Amino acid sequence: MKANVKQSSHSPRSFSYLSKEAFALCFAFGLIWLTFVSCDLAGSYQASRSGNNDAVIAPGIANSIDDVETQTVINSIITKVEEIRGLTTSLSEINTITDNEWMLFLDDLFSKEYTLQQSLLDQVEWELLGLISPGENLRNLRYQLLLGEVLGFYDSDTDQMSVLDRAAPDSGLFKMVVAHEYAHALQDAQFGLKETDDITGRANLDLQLAYTAFVEGDASITGLKAFEALATRGDRNDLRRSVGKTEYPGLHTTEYYLKERFDFPYKYGVPFVENLLERGGWDRVNLAYNNLPVSTEQILHPQKYLKYENPLTVEITDFSPYLPSGWAESRRNTMGEFWLELVFNKGHLKKGVGGEGWGGDQYVIYSAEDNNLLVLKTVWDTVSDHEEFLEILASEFAVEVGSVQPSQGDLSGVRKRGDWSDREKTGVIIDDGSAIYLVIGTDADAVVAIASAI
Repeated sequence: MKANVKQSSHSPRSFSYLSKEAFALCFAFGLIWLTFVSCDLAGSYQASRSGNNDAVIAPGIANSIDDVETQTVINSIITKVEEIRGLTTSLSEINTITDNEWMLFLDDLFSKEYTLQQSLLDQVEWELLGLISPGENLRNLRYQLLLGEVLGFYDSDTDQMSVLDRAAPDSGLFKMVVAHEYAHALQDAQFGLKETDDITGRANLDLQLAYTAFVEGDASITGLKAFEALATRGDRNDLRRSVGKTEYPGLHTTEYYLKERFDFPYKYGVPFVENLLERGGWDRVNLAYNNLPVSTEQILHPQKYLKYENPLTVEITDFSPYLPSGWAESRRNTMGEFWLELVFNKGHLKKGVGGEGWGGDQYVIYSAEDNNLLVLKTVWDTVSDHEEFLEILASEFAVEVGSVQPSQGDLSGVRKRGDWSDREKTGVIIDDGSAIYLVIGTDADAVVAIASAI
């Protein structure tokens, strides 16, 4: 099919982002891609940084490139992507937008899809887990990353693709962006990305992250195959120049945890889809849209997806009646294997370490005025897995397993393997034999109340 190119300023809602660090990593490591996922904002977020930590900006659209030439470039990409993927769509428009238009789009997106209440709860959760200091603003960090580094997106609400004019139409960068985002357009036309995203929702962020990884792994492989088929030596050289030097955030900083979570759908979605391709080509990938992966565990370990090994259902009792007046539940969700590994085991995602024996989990956040508390319940596949995660938690919070450390409040009657206290938080790790609980909060009395009720 053919697509018209024009400048436009519509407001995107549910869409996938693409930026330059993906290309840098592609050259360095092969099929390694990055992503942005947060609540209803699901899709790919990819970033490239120069040595001074500023985004590398590609040249603007050259005046010598007229619409006919650009149309020819785009149509060749579309034809190749459709040929590779074996799908078609009625998409008829690709927009080019300026940085200022993108800023307006992003403002609108955050106001509608990432509400202040959601971002405040994210801030609370990250503070309780020790991923961000109270002085940092998680919402602003996410916004700034996207504002400076996005190159293109596909909007499934309007069936339109947009490419920022940071990528010139005669550049390799432009070709890569168009190929990737057009793959999303094909997915949406055939499988209904928005409808599926609405179904996954925010009630289980682990499931949503797994779904996004599958979709982005598909688009990444498709886009790269199309680029490799069409790219000239000049395109490849241009892409190398455009991405500049990639700089990774310092280990275990807030930016590190953001970026690792953003990276997941590309870094692990690609090998997941490759596994399906090896077993049955694109027909096997297409079939998976009718039987989506339901956890990051299945993305990390494709054999568990193929064996239909789904997570165990884990429910945390409503502890509200045990808390003082004024406390209320503010969030209930699932962390999943990937996030548990990253937060508590510093991302050691390899065989025999930490989360591979994850069976299921749930966490709840309770809030009261300026105080917050998190309860996490995990279950594991084997006794060995259970004990391993217990040791990881104890190490993370500097607690001797089986001992009791000084704490605020009275935990003498609690079945515990360790508890601790610092100036900001009080917590306890509880092992009841079948599940491991982590209770951590800013109010010692509330922590004691829930720990005593478990």
